[in-house]
Parts: sequence; structure tokens; C-alpha cells
Amino acid sequence: MAFPLFGPPKLEASIAKQFYALALVVCVVYFAFISFLYGQAYSPNPGSIVIHVVDLDGGPIGTALTSAVSKILNDSSVSGAPIPAFTIVSTPTIDDVLASVSGGDAWGAIVASKNASASLQRALRSAVIATSTNGSDAAAAGAIARSYNASAAFTIVFDEGRQAQVVASVVAGPLRNLAARIGAQYAVIQATTRGTSLTSLLGTEFAYLITNPLLYSEVNIHPNTASVVNLAVSLGSIFLLVFSVFGTLLILNATQTPEVVGTYDPFPLIFLRIRLGLPFALLLSLFSTVLMTIFGVNWSSGSNFASTWFLQALTVLTYVSIFTVLISIPKLGLPLPIMVVLIILVIFNVVSGVATVDLASPFYKFAYGFPAYNTGAAIRTFVFGSYNRLGVNTGIIASWLAFFSLIALALVFSGIERRRVQKESAPIEGGDKPADNNAQEAEIGALLEVDKSAATA
Repeated sequence: MAFPLFGPPKLEASIAKQFYALALVVCVVYFAFISFLYGQAYSPNPGSIVIHVVDLDGGPIGTALTSAVSKILNDSSVSGAPIPAFTIVSTPTIDDVLASVSGGDAWGAIVASKNASASLQRALRSAVIATSTNGSDAAAAGAIARSYNASAAFTIVFDEGRQAQVVASVVAGPLRNLAARIGAQYAVIQATTRGTSLTSLLGTEFAYLITNPLLYSEVNIHPNTASVVNLAVSLGSIFLLVFSVFGTLLILNATQTPEVVGTYDPFPLIFLRIRLGLPFALLLSLFSTVLMTIFGVNWSSGSNFASTWFLQALTVLTYVSIFTVLISIPKLGLPLPIMVVLIILVIFNVVSGVATVDLASPFYKFAYGFPAYNTGAAIRTFVFGSYNRLGVNTGIIASWLAFFSLIALALVFSGIERRRVQKESAPIEGGDKPADNNAQEAEIGALLEVDKSAATA
């Protein structure tokens, strides 16, 4: 339907066509963003979170632990309820358990401590002696019973620095609940099956050996000592990207001078962009790192501060290269779908830095390959010393930078060639195209022949 007030129908149709094309692009981008953001939270997949279950006890307490985990796994297979990937492993020492969690082989572990059952049985026997006899034997037995440490029965191990949100919700919380449940069940068994000798302890100072015999201690390998890091690797990464857009616009605007654009040599333009882009990336990332320091990050060494600074600078350069390509697309008249794909990639990158990708369903695991996620993971390593995958993190970011830098270089050469062709085919001043030299020479030769013929006549 045409509306004459808005102009001729053809003009109106053209405007409407452009508007609907852009609106479709906006909707597609919105769909990509929201589906990624909602999708990783809609169906969390804790099954990718490996938790080791270790029996160093070899007695009834260790058996209670492995039996409880086996029951959890069986119930989950029947009900289909998502749970972490509990894995019963044979590990010789607690140090090996700590190494497996610190190295990233597991997100956490629960350990039935060595000689836990023997320690509890010794304490129970000593408590019975202390309450049923007198004299020095009773005093010695009482001292032994009092020395029993219920919190040493289980050890829960996790690494909060790896990803605090995942550890709190899927690792530490479930492990605490598991240890508490085993302790409660063990207390019921003791109270109902151990006979009158142990039941008599309920009215004494040793009642906790019956009612609360098994507790747990925690080992947080890399505590999250600076909450600002969570913001730095989520919202902070978004602002780093946003200000990279502004930096890209400044760099492109500064390199559009007649001296640079007027020549057909691409190298001055390339070197000028590098000279402007590198200091910008270093300065922006320096401010980001300094702000982290001001708001609570205590760097274990100056090298970690410098590494975080340069890693963020590498990320900023990556963003600048991406936005250079994105902004150049409409100028060079490249197809619109290419720009849409790039915008979607940028949005996916943003979400990979904000979302808990580790809990996402397998479809969304591709977020591991985006710069924002790897920048955040590397920053956690520099700050907390946790889950060191710096080689992989840096390699992924550098790959993005190299790929889009090559595309940006190709677009520079393409743009210069495009301007050269346009200039050569442009009309001369006055509206006429430059004449063909051969045609001019032929015309002059024909006139000379006419003049010769006239002179002869």
C-alpha cells in the first residue's frame, strides 16, 4: 500500500525494502544473542564437570562413600536428572588428589581420609573404656577419645579460582551435601546396630562419636580472593570490546588523510594503523589492569601484572582487527550477509565471556574458541594461579588476531585497487571522458591528409 505523503511509490518501496532488510538483520542478531545466552542456562549440563571420588580409607567409611556415590549415579541414570560426573578413582595419596584438581583433570574431589575408619573405631573403644572404668586407664582412654577429629573423616577439594560460579553451584555445594548425608546415615547405623555399649555413650561427653561421627574439611586450592576478577572477565570484557569499537573508529578516521588516501601505496596506511593501534591497545589494557589492582587484585608477582596487561592488549588488537573488517564491508560494497555473520560472531564472543560456558550443553561448547572466554580464563590463571592453559588461551586469541588482520590487509589492498580503477575511469573536468590517444592520432592524421589533398589540387 502506497502513501503519497511520503513521496513517489518507487522511492517509498526502495526505502521500505532497505528498512525491512536492516530490521531482519537486527532480528537475526537478536535471536543469535538471546538463544546463546538463554540456551546455556536453559539446559545446564553438569555432566561435563568431573569430580573424583577417592577411598584412601579402605574401611567402612570409604565403603560408605563409594556406595553413596554409586547410588547417586544409579538414581540419576534412572531419573535422568543431571548431576556432575562423579568418577571413582584409585589415587595413592591426598597430594595426588590435589594435583589432579589443580591441574584440571577434575573440578573437585571428595576423599575418605586414610585410616578414617580405624581412627573412629579406636575413639569409640576408648570412649567406652573411659565411661565404664576408673583410674589412669580411664583417663588415658578419655584423652584418646577426645583427640578424635571428626572433620578429618572426609576431605573436600576444589579450585575456586578456576570458575567461582561453577565451583560454588556444581562442585563445592554438592560435595558438602554428600559428605553431610553420609555422616548422617553413618550415625543412624551406629546408633541402631552397635549395641548397648555404644548407646551408653549418648549421655556422655562422647555422644558426638555416635550422633555426629563423620564431618569434613575443605581444601580450596586457589581461593577467589578478589571478587573484582569476576566482573573483569565478564562485564569488564564487554566494556573492553565496546571501547575497542571507539578506538577502531578513531584509528580509521585518523588514517583517512589526503596524504595517506591520495597515494596508491598500501604500506604507509598499514604502518600508520599499526602505529596507532598498538599504543591504543596497550593504553586501554593498562587502564583495565590498573583498575583491577586498585579494586582488590593482589598480584603474586610483577610478571603476572605484566602478563595480564599484554594479554588484554592482544585481545584489544584482536577486537580492533575484527571491527576494522566489519566497518570496511559496507564501504567496499561487500555482500550484507558477511557483515551479519561478523556481527553474530561478535555477539557470541560477548556471551562467551559472560555466560558459564562450562555448564552449557554440548552445542554451546564452541564458545571455548572465542577470545573473550580465553581472555577471562587466562586472567584467572594470572590472578589465582588456577587451571593453567595459557598456551591454549593465548594461541586462540592470537589465531583470531592473525585471521582478521590478514582479512583487514586484504581489504586495504582491495580498497586501494578500487580507488585506482575509479580514478582511471572517472570523467575529466567538464563531463567528458578522456579521449583515446589512438583515436586522436587517427583523427589528426586524417585532417593532415585532407590538407595535403587540398594543397595538391
